[in-house]
Amino acid sequence: MKGPDIPANELERLAALQQYQILDTQPEPDYDDYVKIATQVCSTPIALISLVDDQRQWFKAKVGLELSETPRNISFCGHTVAQGSTLVISDTRKDPRFADNPLVLSEPKIRFYAGVPLITPESYVLGTLCVIDQRPRALSNTQIQQLELLGNLIINQLELRRKQYATQALAADVLRASERRYATLASLAPVGIFRTDVNGNCIYVNERWCEIAGLTPEEAAGLGWQKGLHPDDRESIGTEWYQSAQENRPFQLEYRFQRANGDTTWVYGQATAEYDEAGTLLGYVGTITDISDRKQAEENLQLMEERLQETQRIAHLGSWELDLQTQTAFWSAEVFRLLELDPKTVHPSYDLFLSVTHPDDRDRVNTAYQDHLRDRTPYRIVHRLLMPDGRIKYVQEQCETVYADNGTPMLSKGAILDVTDLHETQRALQDLNADLENRVKSRTAQLEQRDTELRSLNQRFHLAVTAAKLGIWDWRISDAILTWDDRMYEIYGVSHSGEPESYQLWEQSLHPEDQEKTLALLEAALKGEQMFDPLFRIVRPDGQIRWIEARAIVQHNAEGPT
Repeated sequence: MKGPDIPANELERLAALQQYQILDTQPEPDYDDYVKIATQVCSTPIALISLVDDQRQWFKAKVGLELSETPRNISFCGHTVAQGSTLVISDTRKDPRFADNPLVLSEPKIRFYAGVPLITPESYVLGTLCVIDQRPRALSNTQIQQLELLGNLIINQLELRRKQYATQALAADVLRASERRYATLASLAPVGIFRTDVNGNCIYVNERWCEIAGLTPEEAAGLGWQKGLHPDDRESIGTEWYQSAQENRPFQLEYRFQRANGDTTWVYGQATAEYDEAGTLLGYVGTITDISDRKQAEENLQLMEERLQETQRIAHLGSWELDLQTQTAFWSAEVFRLLELDPKTVHPSYDLFLSVTHPDDRDRVNTAYQDHLRDRTPYRIVHRLLMPDGRIKYVQEQCETVYADNGTPMLSKGAILDVTDLHETQRALQDLNADLENRVKSRTAQLEQRDTELRSLNQRFHLAVTAAKLGIWDWRISDAILTWDDRMYEIYGVSHSGEPESYQLWEQSLHPEDQEKTLALLEAALKGEQMFDPLFRIVRPDGQIRWIEARAIVQHNAEGPT
């Protein structure tokens, strides 16, 4: 007896076989059907799908044979694997390679064997599809071709299996990477993140949530988070939570947490339902954003509004705003009184104001305002108003306009003063103008600050929950190595070279006007004096200027920041 030769690429062949993860698996109908068809095509009692590893040939599917495997050194299929082409033995006792083979002399007493190799797209022979008989015989060319066709179908089946396992492995890798990114984002997120089960029991909170709510993860677990709520807000939270669940919409509410010492924190909370692939409700995931500063600003703004309204009433001084994108106007109560219009029956607009302007002054007023918008020249003008009963009032107007970066006028903010009794009110007018300018500037700054904070809070929220557009970076201080993810390269407008970047790349991208301030903040963060959370500009290679808001945690060891 001559044992089968070992292929020259045996190690690679065995590695390829392992990729299919099929050895020692349970029978499967698809493979069983192939061997049944093979027996019918070749009219043999036995057919096998044989996979050959380093020590044995193992049968994935079989008909007419009880054995599950045989040693490789006496296998017929080992010869087929070695030669890499169809092997037909019409009478084993007349072939010196097999005449004294144990599988010929004893059960299953093989007298006829035909095997076609199972060859992968990479040309590795995994095993065979073979047919066996206990009497000598021959196969027609048609039968051999059909047997080889079945072998190709088996390889296709195996390829589908390998791709399925590869896809599952890739999905598992992606999931693990996603979980790591989520954990990183959750730790750096400027918003508190939480998850609950279907009954509202808390099962996860991030560090920022604990900072905002004043509770530890252990205290927040289960329904413990409710103990941190302000007593006056618990009912409204429960009502909104129930209604949002009933209406199948996100939970959204502003409410307060109250600490043991009585301190309160205003938050904007939102949550959405989480479902599995079958549509079963798993629980809820949401965020809380600290809006205490915004609430305080709103209270201060409301107080200032009330004081301003009272001042305007006393001084006959009205304020107005005109959104130039929507043509939506705002008039203070004093403007309505000055124009002698009822706010309940008319809507403020630029055209309505012109209609009250004296006909002889309309063109001059409109031209002055349009020149102001186009040329950014100051808008200060004295003109007349014509009342319905024929009375004439003299008013003094002035305004400022906010422009977009591209120069488009966006919002005009102005004031109108009754100067009919000019001689008696000249001194008061001067004082009021100075006071008005200060108030307008103060109110403008507060409104812009409020808008900036709201935009920043909204931007930060979207960055954390959607997780798709935060740039993540790591700076190894010891050797100035800077590691960026793909989003960082997109933000900074540079191509990924495949190698880590240097700290100098980031420093050189800083806008000249922001460099000194930003580097000073970085130095303070490295010393542990404060968090590194600056707002600065960068200049991209293409000349574009981008505003960047950064947030980072400095890690230290015994020698300092790392």
